[in-house]
Amino acid sequence: MTIGMRHLTFLFYLLLIFTHARAVAPDNLSLQGRVTDTQGNGVPRAVVRVDGTSHAVAADDLGNYQLALPPGQYLVTISSLGYIDSHQRVNITTATRLDLVLETAPVKLHGVEVMAKSQNQTLRETALAINALDVKPQVNKATDAAMLLGRTSGLILRQEGGLGSNADLTINGLSGNAVRYFIDGIPMTTLGSGINAANLPLNLIDRIEVYKGVVPVHLGGDALGGAVNIVTNPKEVNYLDASYACGSFNTHRADLSARYHHPKTKLVVRPTLGFNHSDNNYTMHNVEVWNATTKAFERTSARRFHDAYTSAFGRVEVGVTRTRWVDALRVAASAAQSHNEIQTGTVQSVVYGQAATRMESSGVSVIYHKNDFLTPRLSTNLSYAFTSDHETVIDTVYRKYRWDGTYTNSSGNERYGRARSMRRIHRPQHVADLGLTYPLNDHHSLTLHYSLNAIRNRRTDDVDPEFVPSTDRFDKHITGLSYRHIGRNRKMEQMLFVKNYTSRLEVQQQDLYWITGAKEMGGHTLTTHWGGGLALRYAVADALALKASFERAVRLPLAREMLGDGINTYPNLQLTPEQSFNANLGLQGTLRTLPGHRLEYETNGFVRKVDDYIRMKITEAEGMSQYQNVDNVLVTGIDGELRYVAGRTFDLAANACYLYEVNKTRTQDNGKPEVTYKNRMPNRPWLYANGMANLHLYNPLKTSNTRLTLSYDLRYVHWFYLTWEGYGVLKSKSIIPTQWVSNAALTFSLHNGRYNLSFNVNNLLDRTVYDNFMLQKPGRHCMVKLRVYVGS
Repeated sequence: MTIGMRHLTFLFYLLLIFTHARAVAPDNLSLQGRVTDTQGNGVPRAVVRVDGTSHAVAADDLGNYQLALPPGQYLVTISSLGYIDSHQRVNITTATRLDLVLETAPVKLHGVEVMAKSQNQTLRETALAINALDVKPQVNKATDAAMLLGRTSGLILRQEGGLGSNADLTINGLSGNAVRYFIDGIPMTTLGSGINAANLPLNLIDRIEVYKGVVPVHLGGDALGGAVNIVTNPKEVNYLDASYACGSFNTHRADLSARYHHPKTKLVVRPTLGFNHSDNNYTMHNVEVWNATTKAFERTSARRFHDAYTSAFGRVEVGVTRTRWVDALRVAASAAQSHNEIQTGTVQSVVYGQAATRMESSGVSVIYHKNDFLTPRLSTNLSYAFTSDHETVIDTVYRKYRWDGTYTNSSGNERYGRARSMRRIHRPQHVADLGLTYPLNDHHSLTLHYSLNAIRNRRTDDVDPEFVPSTDRFDKHITGLSYRHIGRNRKMEQMLFVKNYTSRLEVQQQDLYWITGAKEMGGHTLTTHWGGGLALRYAVADALALKASFERAVRLPLAREMLGDGINTYPNLQLTPEQSFNANLGLQGTLRTLPGHRLEYETNGFVRKVDDYIRMKITEAEGMSQYQNVDNVLVTGIDGELRYVAGRTFDLAANACYLYEVNKTRTQDNGKPEVTYKNRMPNRPWLYANGMANLHLYNPLKTSNTRLTLSYDLRYVHWFYLTWEGYGVLKSKSIIPTQWVSNAALTFSLHNGRYNLSFNVNNLLDRTVYDNFMLQKPGRHCMVKLRVYVGS
């Protein structure tokens, strides 16, 4: 019996056990609508609560709200500071719309404040270490999800250049491929390898969940450093949301998302489109340029001349919701395409002038959700996605370029110094997920999740006659079982889980075997590992809650780590899985003094002890890289955030993170002492902080339904070593210097947010900014964005 069949058989037997359970739980129905004042203006953050229950929600910036309730009769109370409370009775037998009107309070309220917890706040108050980012207030700005992630507590985003460049997200010291990305709980790779948080349409996103350290079973991934789950817009209303932005370096970004629901057939259609382009021709400072007069290289400034990026993404989702036989069934088809000129290798001293990559991907997916599946109270989530990725790496000229655009003829291609190459990599991928949740009662529940990720790596070359085509295969099976307990007063939460990680690698490629380890690999390998952990939370009061979580985690190498990316990264077929002990201990709370004012705080201390840590090693002479294992790495640190909110008018936040990430390997494989023992890991920031402020002015031009928002954010990154601190003498050590980077935005909204205009200035003081491997990022650049939202 194969590995996959063993997992499926296990799931089948567990399903049979569930079918014999006896319990009753009604389906939840949607109660939604809009809260307005007597003039028809939306009331942002109005609190809608259902009396006698724990159901409550805060309306969004336009006054829209949505609740999920079992069928029945309810008394709904609507409250907002400065308005008279309103009470409405509603009988819910189907999905119901209830629009609500609040009257302005004739007297000033003293010390009365009605509070409800948003979805994001509820997530933060679980046992896991989670950051929940509300994207809706940011959607008018000329920004993207990757930038928002980089400003979050405990996280830092590092990009190798401008739009379209590789981005590396660090969560509490672990980064890159140790962090997994999901969209609505499904691996983001199902959208195609060219789609990431930086180019995904922002108006598609409702919120972003960041799991620091321990990752819940229902995500089904093998993340080691954490996970990012992007949750798309859940609104069950018809709408059209379109935006266009343009700015420096000939940058253009356009997004469109929409939803149409046919009430009789319950058919839902959701199209999404995204387009991005930038020449990325920003100025590089202190680079070497040939001076023909002096016949010598000189340090000067020069513009990037071969770094244009263009991408397009389209997706159509069709489905039905809340029928007798299914709660949600969605079928989606997507396609993506990108063209990326390659300006540099992994280090900027290596310059390219003709090398480029093209990516094309298409895919289909099916998602099925049903409550009371086969037996009452058993909830199931099934999904399957097939994605076909085609990547072409073009490297056909025998030249060596300089930063002024000139070149000399050479005997080999730009990247490898070898034969001309037009390498084609076809990576078909199958991703399947099965999730089952069974609540034993109101306080205890079980969740089982199984995921399969099967990827092929087929390589051919159109112009290199000596290249031998090959097909490699990499399969991952991950099974997890978790138990969750929530105390009767909801002050205590406990979670226990266990995971199994199984992978199989089959390799045909034999080229560059002295670099890739193809001969030593032996054709195929099979690995199996176990992990597990627990998470605890106890709330003393709203002002103080304690969290703790522990996990033995395993991360299987990604296909591009083992098989290379065909661009700047060699394969390493001898990589072994990372294994880590993760521990988190944190405090969290909300302090309220004056009505409408609150102070939120959160701090988290963490330890990550990683065996066979996977890091990227750079060969500076040729600008190439390769992932390699480091025997033992220890990461300790602390992060924290403070956020102050003054009603609807002003909010201020600051966060910081300190890391101590060191190599704990005492000896090399040959038995000699490791000179980098107790050295900080190179090219890794260890102290960074962010500050953010937003000022909202309502009806600033004495015109109703308008709002002006002023935003400012500041990032600080302390200097850090580019290479191992144990190499060389102190005066000549390579470091990336301390950096201060500030950004500002001005956003004006008309007609209750229907029309929005934003002006953004990034790197406001035009600093020289370095990032991953000291690659320079853009100086000061501006963006203007227009967004139109039509809907309820």
